[in-house]
Amino acid sequence: MHYLEIVCLTTSAAKHDAVIAAVAPFCDEPEVDVRISRHEIHPTDLAGHLTHSDEAEDRADVLSERIAALLEPHGLISPAR
Repeated sequence: MHYLEIVCLTTSAAKHDAVIAAVAPFCDEPEVDVRISRHEIHPTDLAGHLTHSDEAEDRADVLSERIAALLEPHGLISPAR
C-alpha cells in the first residue's frame, strides 16, 4: 500500500524561497517521494507531498520530522499541534 502525506503551507513572499530551499534537498530521497507544489492562484501557498510504501513508513516519519524542524524557524510549524 502507498501513503500520501500532504503538508499545506501559506507563506509570505519574503519566506517563500527560503521554504522551498529548506525542503528541496529532501526531494532526492530514494525511499520516499517528496515533492513541492505551488498553488496555481496563490503562488505563496505551497504543499509538500510525501509518498511512501509501508516498508518506508519509518523513513517517511523521520523525513517529516526533519522537514518540520527546518520549517519551524520560519514560523510555519506549531509544535503544539
